Amino acid sequence: MTLRSGKRMPVESTTAETYYVHLGQGGHPQAVLVLDSGDIVRGRLGKQHESGALRVEGRESHFANCPAADEFRRRIQAVLRDLSPALAAPRGLGQSWRPPNVCSRKRKAR
Repeated sequence: MTLRSGKRMPVESTTAETYYVHLGQGGHPQAVLVLDSGDIVRGRLGKQHESGALRVEGRESHFANCPAADEFRRRIQAVLRDLSPALAAPRGLGQSWRPPNVCSRKRKAR
């Protein structure tokens, strides 16, 4: 499916299914659904007659139930661990390095 942002996300089914979701709530079972509009809905799965459960027509993200998810997460964490010394001290700076989007100035109290 193509998300509203233009990115593609693999989904589990070719047709939309009905889910009942408590939006924005943590806990299990957790749901990540892609709507036909390209929006993503996250929340805790519920039942049809539960108070606060919203009926959603969508497709479940493949990443939510991927049987190899832990393997990929471990592989990514290992790569990041190997790269971290190189990222921590880039060549030629001679001082401690901060990512460019981190402000080192303290904010003024208002």
